[in-house]
Amino acid sequence: MIEPLYITATQSFPEVVLNKQSSIFSIKGDILPEDSVEFFSPIFEWFNEYSKNPNDITVLEIDISIINTSSTRRLVKLFKILENLALNNHVEVKWIYLIDDEIMQFVAYEFDNAFKNLKFTTYAR
Repeated sequence: MIEPLYITATQSFPEVVLNKQSSIFSIKGDILPEDSVEFFSPIFEWFNEYSKNPNDITVLEIDISIINTSSTRRLVKLFKILENLALNNHVEVKWIYLIDDEIMQFVAYEFDNAFKNLKFTTYAR
């Protein structure tokens, strides 16, 4: 059984909750780590392990207000993992952004266009 992954939010890191048992998959908060490779490594490892025996439905909720360039690249890698999973499973990304944040809305639009096997749903808050 894959163990849940929890990362507590800080000023530079978002809160990450990945729990297969309760079907909670979320990344919430600002993503501004100095070393995005180090920050995202356990997330990639978790999803790679999860992909071996996923739930029937996987919904990743991403609720961020700011992200740096290197972290955007890491999200691309994460979405590639999810896109591979989506070949045989239902996978959805819920992208939540501040209602007046056109940049985050555009980022979601770009990801949606880049990853055709993933279902992207955007929500303004």
